[in-house]
Amino acid sequence: MQLPKMKQYLLEDFLTSAMMCECTAATLAAGVHGQFQGGALKIFFSKLCNFRKGAATLVFISDGGGRPGIKRGAKVIDQEIWWTAMAIELIGNFGYYHYQVA
Repeated sequence: MQLPKMKQYLLEDFLTSAMMCECTAATLAAGVHGQFQGGALKIFFSKLCNFRKGAATLVFISDGGGRPGIKRGAKVIDQEIWWTAMAIELIGNFGYYHYQVA
Protein backbone atom coordinates (compact mmCIF):
# COMPACT_ATOMS: atom_id res chain seq x y z
CA MET A 1 0.00 0.00 0.00
CA GLN A 2 1.40 3.40 -0.99
CA LEU A 3 0.94 6.08 1.66
CA PRO A 4 1.47 9.77 1.05
CA LYS A 5 4.95 11.01 1.96
CA MET A 6 4.70 12.68 5.36
CA LYS A 7 6.96 12.89 8.35
CA GLN A 8 4.25 11.60 10.68
CA TYR A 9 0.92 10.06 9.95
CA LEU A 10 -1.81 8.13 11.65
CA LEU A 11 -3.22 5.20 9.74
CA GLU A 12 -6.70 4.04 10.64
CA ASP A 13 -8.58 1.24 8.92
CA PHE A 14 -12.34 0.88 8.84
CA LEU A 15 -14.46 -2.04 7.78
CA THR A 16 -16.88 -0.40 5.39
CA SER A 17 -19.68 -2.88 6.08
CA ALA A 18 -19.45 -2.41 9.86
CA MET A 19 -19.62 1.37 9.52
CA MET A 20 -22.57 1.20 7.13
CA CYS A 21 -24.38 -1.20 9.49
CA GLU A 22 -24.11 1.49 12.17
CA CYS A 23 -25.56 4.04 9.75
CA THR A 24 -28.39 1.71 8.74
CA ALA A 25 -29.19 0.90 12.38
CA ALA A 26 -29.40 4.62 13.16
CA THR A 27 -31.93 5.20 10.40
CA LEU A 28 -34.03 2.21 11.49
CA ALA A 29 -33.96 3.42 15.11
CA ALA A 30 -35.23 6.80 13.92
CA GLY A 31 -38.14 5.09 12.16
CA VAL A 32 -36.76 5.61 8.65
CA HIS A 33 -37.25 2.46 6.60
CA GLY A 34 -36.20 1.92 3.01
CA GLN A 35 -33.18 1.82 0.78
CA PHE A 36 -32.69 5.35 -0.40
CA GLN A 37 -29.78 7.77 -0.51
CA GLY A 38 -31.08 10.14 2.15
CA GLY A 39 -31.04 7.56 4.95
CA ALA A 40 -27.95 5.55 5.83
CA LEU A 41 -25.81 7.15 3.12
CA LYS A 42 -26.54 10.63 4.48
CA ILE A 43 -25.22 9.53 7.88
CA PHE A 44 -22.19 7.92 6.20
CA PHE A 45 -21.55 11.17 4.30
CA SER A 46 -21.67 13.11 7.58
CA LYS A 47 -19.17 10.69 9.14
CA LEU A 48 -16.82 11.19 6.18
CA CYS A 49 -17.15 14.97 6.57
CA ASN A 50 -16.23 14.72 10.25
CA PHE A 51 -13.21 12.54 9.44
CA ARG A 52 -11.88 15.37 7.23
CA LYS A 53 -11.33 17.42 10.40
CA GLY A 54 -8.71 14.96 11.65
CA ALA A 55 -5.14 14.48 10.49
CA ALA A 56 -5.29 10.78 9.70
CA THR A 57 -4.85 8.65 6.62
CA LEU A 58 -8.02 6.56 6.39
CA VAL A 59 -8.25 3.17 4.72
CA PHE A 60 -11.66 1.60 4.15
CA ILE A 61 -11.79 -2.15 3.63
CA SER A 62 -14.65 -4.19 2.20
CA ASP A 63 -15.19 -7.80 1.23
CA GLY A 64 -14.55 -8.80 -2.36
CA GLY A 65 -16.10 -11.55 -4.43
CA GLY A 66 -13.75 -14.29 -3.24
CA ARG A 67 -14.89 -14.38 0.38
CA PRO A 68 -15.41 -17.78 2.04
CA GLY A 69 -18.85 -19.33 2.41
CA ILE A 70 -18.57 -19.31 6.20
CA LYS A 71 -17.00 -16.57 8.34
CA ARG A 72 -16.72 -16.81 12.12
CA GLY A 73 -19.13 -19.75 12.11
CA ALA A 74 -21.88 -17.97 10.19
CA LYS A 75 -22.97 -18.48 6.60
CA VAL A 76 -22.01 -15.56 4.36
CA ILE A 77 -24.77 -14.20 2.14
CA ASP A 78 -23.14 -13.73 -1.25
CA GLN A 79 -25.29 -10.90 -2.53
CA GLU A 80 -24.49 -7.33 -3.52
CA ILE A 81 -25.63 -4.86 -0.87
CA TRP A 82 -27.61 -1.89 -2.18
CA TRP A 83 -25.28 0.77 -0.73
CA THR A 84 -21.92 -0.74 -1.70
CA ALA A 85 -21.24 1.11 -4.97
CA MET A 86 -22.46 4.46 -3.60
CA ALA A 87 -20.41 4.15 -0.38
CA ILE A 88 -17.25 3.29 -2.33
CA GLU A 89 -17.87 6.28 -4.61
CA LEU A 90 -18.22 8.58 -1.58
CA ILE A 91 -15.02 7.20 -0.07
CA GLY A 92 -13.13 7.92 -3.29
CA ASN A 93 -14.64 11.39 -3.66
CA PHE A 94 -13.33 12.30 -0.22
CA GLY A 95 -9.86 11.13 -1.23
CA TYR A 96 -9.72 8.20 1.20
CA TYR A 97 -8.23 4.82 0.39
CA HIS A 98 -10.50 1.85 -0.32
CA TYR A 99 -9.46 -1.77 -0.74
CA GLN A 100 -11.50 -4.87 -1.48
CA VAL A 101 -10.11 -8.03 0.03
CA ALA A 102 -10.66 -11.42 -1.52
